[in-house]
Amino acid sequence: MGVVKSKEDLIKLRESCRQLVKVRVQGEQIEDLTQITVFMGNSGFRSGAKEIMNHFFSKLQELGAQDIVVLQADSSGLVAFEPLVGVKRPGSE
Repeated sequence: MGVVKSKEDLIKLRESCRQLVKVRVQGEQIEDLTQITVFMGNSGFRSGAKEIMNHFFSKLQELGAQDIVVLQADSSGLVAFEPLVGVKRPGSE
């Protein structure tokens, strides 16, 4: 969204931000959700990890996914391969 020119624009922006936050923070029952972790050390950040994370946010919002949370983590230790994404499903390793 560009410049906020009216109250309606501000309300739309607020609702959009609320949906993004809802994807990021799902409360205390995070173990019951599918977790997508984007590893964002210095090399991962420079290699596009932030864009990957934003892509997950927008797709999950578009799909209305309620049982998935996107997390950010520091370097995975595999700097040469970053950006890396990990997926953990409930009840599995």
